[in-house]
Amino acid sequence: MKKQLLILLLVCISVYCHSEGKQPELQPALVGLYVKDIGESITWYKDTLGFELLSKDEYPDYGLKIAFLEREGFELELVENKSSVTRESLLGKGVNQTSIVGFMKLSFKVSDVNSFHKKIKSNNTKFFKKISVSNRNKLNKYFIVMDPDDNLIHFYGKDNS
Repeated sequence: MKKQLLILLLVCISVYCHSEGKQPELQPALVGLYVKDIGESITWYKDTLGFELLSKDEYPDYGLKIAFLEREGFELELVENKSSVTRESLLGKGVNQTSIVGFMKLSFKVSDVNSFHKKIKSNNTKFFKKISVSNRNKLNKYFIVMDPDDNLIHFYGKDNS
């Protein structure tokens, strides 16, 4: 009996010590974007992608306006900062192929890429890449649109048509 209790105690200690060394699971929660006009961006993300506004605050002493939007547990932080510079002001017009190190795109997986594409297209959204077959997974299609600040928003998923 003592031997069984000792084994049980050692197993419990081993499980406890092993669980203490585990890293927490990682779950995407929020992406922050600098925007030129917070009101225009809030409207676009609400009307085009179905985000809901959680809060909006202004910090006039710092030249900041910050809004938090949410959709299905994922939050988007929009920041209007009077000291921000635009891609166009850095690169000039017509230099669309130049990349800037940092944020590249925001991606969303959709359940039916064709129906979502039709919905987005009906909102007169600016397209960066028309709907195409994915090179990575031939069963998926994708397309890329631009928000009011020309941030790339990527959508991919199965073609259910």
